[in-house]
Amino acid sequence: MVTKPENSTQHVCANKHTKLVDLEDSRSFSQWIIPTIALMALAAMMMLVIMPILEAQPRAFEQSQNRSSCGSWQSTATLEIGSGNGLRGIAVLSRNDIWTVGSMRSFIGPVELNTSQALIQHWNGTAWNTLPLTPATSGRNFYLSGMAAISSSNIWAVGESYKSETPDGHTLIAHWDGLHWNIVESPNSSQINNNLNAAAAADSANVWAVGSYADTNYVSRVLLLHWGGSKWETWNSGLDSIEGELFDIAIISKADIWAVGYHMNNQKAQPLALRWNGTDWMSIPMPISGKTSILHRIAAISKDDVWAVGSSEEGGTTFHWNGKVWSVVPNPSSSSGGTSLNGVAGANKDDVWVVGHNQNNNQPMSLHWDGKRWSEVTSPQSMLGGGLFNVANDFEHGVWVVGHSFSNQSGSYYALASHFTGTPCPATTKTSASKP
Repeated sequence: MVTKPENSTQHVCANKHTKLVDLEDSRSFSQWIIPTIALMALAAMMMLVIMPILEAQPRAFEQSQNRSSCGSWQSTATLEIGSGNGLRGIAVLSRNDIWTVGSMRSFIGPVELNTSQALIQHWNGTAWNTLPLTPATSGRNFYLSGMAAISSSNIWAVGESYKSETPDGHTLIAHWDGLHWNIVESPNSSQINNNLNAAAAADSANVWAVGSYADTNYVSRVLLLHWGGSKWETWNSGLDSIEGELFDIAIISKADIWAVGYHMNNQKAQPLALRWNGTDWMSIPMPISGKTSILHRIAAISKDDVWAVGSSEEGGTTFHWNGKVWSVVPNPSSSSGGTSLNGVAGANKDDVWVVGHNQNNNQPMSLHWDGKRWSEVTSPQSMLGGGLFNVANDFEHGVWVVGHSFSNQSGSYYALASHFTGTPCPATTKTSASKP
C-alpha cells in the first residue's frame, strides 16, 4: 500500500530546483547509457552470428570422428552363378565355420544352361569352398533356400527340386554329417508342387521346415514338416486348410516357435504368423492394412521381443511382437515402393539388422535398429546391383549377409557373402523414430 505524503503540494514546490537539476542529470545519463546499450545490443547480435560458426568447428570434427569409427563391410563375390540365382540361406556356427546355400545355373564350359543346381558353400575363416550335393539327379533343378545348424556335424538344408518342363516340384532336404552332404527322403503333400523355404532346429530330434504345396486346384497351401529324430513327417493338424505359404521359422524354445508367411484374405495376401505352444500351432492376429502384404523372415530375440519383416504394395514392412500383440513399426523403406525386406537378425533388443533390395532400381538395402529407431545404413559397396536375401549374427557384434551381385562390366551375376564388423552408422538422414 502506498501512503500519500502530507503537504504534498508544498513538497513539490519546494523541490522545483531539485527536479530541474535531476532532469539535467538524467539527460546527461541518457547521453551516456543509450549508446552503451546500443553497443551491447550490437555485441550480442554479433555473438549470435559468431557462436554457431565457432561451435560448428568442433562439431564437424566430432562428426568426422564418429564417421571414422563406423564399421565396414568385407565382401566376397564367391563365384559366378548365372542370372536369377544366388545365396538364400545362412548358418553361423563360429567365425571359422559358416555355411550358406542357394542355387546357380548349370554351365557347359562358358555356356549357361537353363537348369539350376544346388549351391552349398562353407567359410573356413579364410576362403569360401563349394561342396557338392550327392547324389546329383540329372534332369532336375535343385534349389536350396534355408538352413538349420545344430552342430558342425549336424546341419540341415531345405529347398525344392523340379523339372523345368512340368510343375512337379518336390520337397528337397539335405543333411551334413561332418563329411558329406546327402539328400534325405522327405514327404510331399501334392503331386503338383511342393517346396520348402526355411528350417529351424530346437535340438537334433526336433527340427522344423516350412513352405507350401499346391492342391488339386493349384491353390497354394501352407506346409510344415517335422523331424523327430528318425524321419521327416508332414504336420497337418488343420493347418493345410490355410491358403497361403510359410517363408520362415524361428525357435525360442521347444514350446515356443514362430512361423511366418502369408494367407489369402478377400483375394489379397495378408501377413500370417503361426505360433507353436508345444502342442498345437495357432494363428496369431496380425495388423491388416487392406493392402497386399507378405512376411518373408522372422527373428526371435526373446519371448517378448520378436521381429518379422516383409513387403507390401507400399514398401518394406517391419512388425514387432512385444509379448502380447503384433504392431507395425515404420522404417525408412515403408513408403519406398518396390522394396522387399528379405532377412532379419537380432543379437539383442538394441541391435537388429534387416536386409533386402529395391526391385525398381535393383539395389540392395540394409537397415539397423538401435533400440529406438530404424536407420538405413550402408550396404556392401561391391554390389553394383543385386539384392540381399538373408542375414545372420556372427556372435561377435557383427553380421553376415548373403545374396547376389551384378557386374555391369561382365553382365554376370555372382553369389555374394559379406561380413560387417564395427558400429553401424546411418547412410542417409532417413530414420524412423518409432519405439515398439
